Amino acid sequence: MTSPSLAANPLVSTWLDFDLPGKVRVHMGKSELGQGVDTALAQIVAGILGVDVEQVTIVPPDTAGGPDENFTAGSLSVPHSGTAVLQAAIHTRRLFTDAACARLHCDEVSLTRGEFTFDGALTTYWELVNDVNLNVAVDADVTVPQGAVPIGASVARLDLEAKILGHESYLQDVRLPTMAYGRVVRPPFRGAQLQSVNDAEVASSPGVVGVVRDGSFIGVIAETEIAALQAVETLAAECSWAGVPGELSDETVREFLTTVDTDDVVLAEGPELPNATFTAEYSRPFLAHASIGPACALALWSPEQSHLTVWSHTQGVYPLRRDLARALGIAE
Repeated sequence: MTSPSLAANPLVSTWLDFDLPGKVRVHMGKSELGQGVDTALAQIVAGILGVDVEQVTIVPPDTAGGPDENFTAGSLSVPHSGTAVLQAAIHTRRLFTDAACARLHCDEVSLTRGEFTFDGALTTYWELVNDVNLNVAVDADVTVPQGAVPIGASVARLDLEAKILGHESYLQDVRLPTMAYGRVVRPPFRGAQLQSVNDAEVASSPGVVGVVRDGSFIGVIAETEIAALQAVETLAAECSWAGVPGELSDETVREFLTTVDTDDVVLAEGPELPNATFTAEYSRPFLAHASIGPACALALWSPEQSHLTVWSHTQGVYPLRRDLARALGIAE
C-alpha cells in the first residue's frame, strides 16, 4: 500500500538529494518533536542506500521545496514518512546502481559508504549525480535490494546533542537585521475580557514601537527584547479585565466530570449481551499536551517581492502557510 505522504509527493527528488558532497539529504514534511523520527528515517535511508547514518542529513520541514505531509500527529511519522523515504531510497539506489554499472562497464557493483566498486574501479553517488534523473515518480512496487538493511544497529539520537549542548541555535536565538520584538499580555484567567487599558505611558516609552490591541488581545512591539519584556510588564498592570475565573481545578475535576451534561452513545444492546456489570472509577490531574519550551516565531516581509518568510515551531508547516496566507490576505 502506498504511503499517503508518497501519494501526495510522488517525485523522488522531493525526498532525496545529493547536492552536498558525501552527504545524502532527506527532506521531511514531518517535524522532529523529540520523538526520534529524524533518527529513524536516517537509519532507513542509510540502510537502503548503503551509506553510514553520519552521511545522512535530515532537512526540517520547509514549504520552499520539502514534501507536504500535512500534520505531524497520531504517531504516523514512521508509517507514512518512513514508508515514503524507504520506497524513494529503494528507487534511488536502483537508478544510481544502473548508472554506476554503465560507468564502470559491468553488470554488478558493490556498494559501501556511498561508493560503487567493481574490479578495482570506483565511483560514488555524488560523481553520478549528473547521470541520474531524480525528477521521476517513485516506483512503490520495487523491493528492498539484496544486502540493504532498512534499520540496523541502534544509533545515538541525531537531535539530542545539539539540544542539550546548544551547538545549534534555537529559534529564540536567531537575530535578523532591524528585527522588532513582540510580547503579549496574558489574561489573568481563561475567558477574561479586556475592558480598558491605559497604554499612554508604555506607548511613549523608549524603545517601544507601538501597542497593539484587537479585542481582548493586547501586546507590544519594541526595538529590543528587554524593552518588550519591560513594556509588557508595565502594560499588564494597566489592564482592567472582566469575567469570573472558573473553579475547575485538580480537586474539583471529578465533580465536574460526573455532573456536567454529557452526550451518551449506545455501543450495544440486545438480549444476547451477557447480564453482567463491572463498575470502576479512575482519575488523574490535569495534563497538558504542550511544548516543554516557550513558543516562538520569526517573520520577515520583503516589500520588493511581496513575500513573507516565517520560521516557526510547527507540527504542520504547509497547513500553517495556508492559514497565514488566509489571515494576511496574500497568496500562498
